[in-house]
Amino acid sequence: AGVPPAHSRPASEAGETPALQAARVIASVDWGYTNPGVLQVWAVDGDGRLILLRELYQTRRLIDWWAAQARRLQERYGIEFFACDPSEPAYIAQFRQAGLDARPAQSAVGPGIQAVQARLAVQADGRPRLYLYRGALEEMDPALDAQGRPTCTEQELPDYVWAGSPWAEGADRKNPPETPLKVNDHGCDALRYAVMAVQSPGLTVEYSSWG
Repeated sequence: AGVPPAHSRPASEAGETPALQAARVIASVDWGYTNPGVLQVWAVDGDGRLILLRELYQTRRLIDWWAAQARRLQERYGIEFFACDPSEPAYIAQFRQAGLDARPAQSAVGPGIQAVQARLAVQADGRPRLYLYRGALEEMDPALDAQGRPTCTEQELPDYVWAGSPWAEGADRKNPPETPLKVNDHGCDALRYAVMAVQSPGLTVEYSSWG
């Protein structure tokens, strides 16, 4: 689950972490071990655009490693909270024990996809409200690269399709068409958690900046 399998994609811009002012910084987490775990750091700018600043996309990392990385990123970016995959409450508890504000993400697939679709729509200023920076990935996982699997969220997007679609290799034709194919969707899950986390109104603007 994640971005809508309608071949609409977030705008992607080259470069390292952008110098920008953010009204808010949050993070999203999708747990994994054999399959990749994903931790994403997102800025929300003054116009409500959601911008991926940093991404960890790694296999075979234990929860202690993820907690340490989350602490490092929290200290750098002033992350407000971590919206976490709710399937592992013990991991959320361990993040909290590390002093992090970890919360179960809103994980309903349908509403999450609709929320992402809304952000992909070009607004009156000619820009969408969702951006991925190509320089966001901190380190490529060599095992994933050797297997020809996605190594970041951007690489997941071209193959993210509805289950039962005729172009979906390995699709389960018994799944309803509203169900995305659960293959290589770990970054898309985290993306969806982030979008749902910032849907609530009442954003308090306290600007932070990085160079």
